[in-house]
Amino acid sequence: MGESYGQSKYLLVLKDHATHYCELVVADTADSSVVTEALLDWHSRFGIPPEWVSDNGTHFKNEVVAELCRRLKSKQSFTLAYSPWINGSVVRANRDILQVMRAMILEYKISYKDWVGLFTGLQCPTPLKEFYLLETGELQTVPDSDAIDEFLEKLRSSIHDMHKDVEDQREKQRLLNKKRQRGENLVNFAVGDFVLRSRVDEKRGNKLQVTNRTFMPHV
Repeated sequence: MGESYGQSKYLLVLKDHATHYCELVVADTADSSVVTEALLDWHSRFGIPPEWVSDNGTHFKNEVVAELCRRLKSKQSFTLAYSPWINGSVVRANRDILQVMRAMILEYKISYKDWVGLFTGLQCPTPLKEFYLLETGELQTVPDSDAIDEFLEKLRSSIHDMHKDVEDQREKQRLLNKKRQRGENLVNFAVGDFVLRSRVDEKRGNKLQVTNRTFMPHV
């Protein structure tokens, strides 16, 4: 980010891949202590992610962060720096952050060295705002809803019925395939179809008579 009137020169960007929530941490130096403190602060509020993805910077790839990863039972993965085909979402987030900072510096007509004060005053929207209170740093208790339980029960029942229909169709297809392999003649009509039936008419000298009938199930 460049120099400021204080000692802060770096901005650490943490991004959640699932929700695309970003968190920015102002730092004086880019070292393992800043990364470790930021990760512990993130984990204390949002939980432990199963995997960390970062570039091969020395502030990420070191024994301190590796030991933290081992103790938190997470997996650490590394990518090449400035590789949009691998970590394009983070590269795009960094570009957007720089654009927003430049625009706000021009809007408020302040020196570019005052970027720290401008950054700390931003209130970034987050999908977790319904559960996490930024003002107090506490989690908000979401009341239970009977409608949610009822909806989930209907959803489970619908999925169960759908799987049952699929299994029935699969079993029917399996039986038909076995009949084809044995060379049996398959019935190509269903209940309610019109079929031609031939029978011997004894009143007319044992001649065949073709009639049109509707195929009905046996009762």
